[in-house]
Amino acid sequence: MSTSATSQQAGTGLERVRYVPRMVLGAEDLRLEQDYFRQKLRRHMRFLHGWGVVCGCQVLPAPESQKPWQVRICPGYLLTPQGDEILIGEQALFDLSTCFVQSHDPCAYARPCPPVTKPVDQERHTVYLAVRYLECQSRPVRVAPVGCGCDDADCEYSRIRDAYEFGCLDSLPGTHTPSPVTCEELCKGGVFPCPGCPDDPWVVLATIVTPAAASTALQPGDISLADRRLLYSTAMLQQMALCQCAPAPTPTPSPKPTVATPVINPGTDSFASKVTNVSISDATPGATIFYTLDGTEPTTASKQYTGLFDVPFGNLQVPTLVKAKGVLAGYNDSAMATAAYTWRQIQ
Repeated sequence: MSTSATSQQAGTGLERVRYVPRMVLGAEDLRLEQDYFRQKLRRHMRFLHGWGVVCGCQVLPAPESQKPWQVRICPGYLLTPQGDEILIGEQALFDLSTCFVQSHDPCAYARPCPPVTKPVDQERHTVYLAVRYLECQSRPVRVAPVGCGCDDADCEYSRIRDAYEFGCLDSLPGTHTPSPVTCEELCKGGVFPCPGCPDDPWVVLATIVTPAAASTALQPGDISLADRRLLYSTAMLQQMALCQCAPAPTPTPSPKPTVATPVINPGTDSFASKVTNVSISDATPGATIFYTLDGTEPTTASKQYTGLFDVPFGNLQVPTLVKAKGVLAGYNDSAMATAAYTWRQIQ
């Protein structure tokens, strides 16, 4: 049975083997059966879950004397833009300057071509440490020769193992651009197009600024996770909902209280001689009172009330205005109090 890729390329669906009695099955048919379920799983991952780092995959500086640009990549789990899963089961040491990886995980690889060179211009450069899905062949077995010949049996790998590859990129992959759908559009609802399957398989783990000098060791501040795309698991989303992880609302500042309006005693009246023992009081504890006798509005530069005072006899045609205002730190200034003293001749 031959494999038809027409339906897959046209996007009309996937094909699987329809088993019937006395069917002769070959390796191609069995591969088709595997591909059917693998492609369905990839499509499920891309459309329903998306892609990104689910957990772990911390990147930390791990310099050594001969490897000042070495980093440690911690275990973790992630999904790629093409729907493949990557499980980093063991920590890996990765040298940015040589792209050489050290790991106990047999599935850990590195790009053979080192894209990062030691700087000669004494400038810092930005590189993107990324990972992508790979497959590696394993478990070679001898395969019987075709026909009746007596030739030595050939060897073929009998297993395909999920693997992954680290690499340094000189630019951010196009898949890491912000979503074209805005938050406003999402909240409004509607019909959104299905995401396509991108050609770029890389998932950025960290953005690293290399030191200007080749012998300078990487520091924690040189490694940023700002360009890492996160993919929250359902369990984590449930926990976030329980924790109500929305940004804390900005507290509304309480309105400042206002100092009570001072009371001038005696109040507005007519006098035939100077007014003695004038007092000013305020109901707000700790308030400082400032006053004037020339009709101007009191300020903190005006005379401060400290005790009883006299108002001298004034012009018969013009009343003397005593104005006062209370002031206290943390409070609004009080309203202005006014007492008008008019003058009359003694009969």
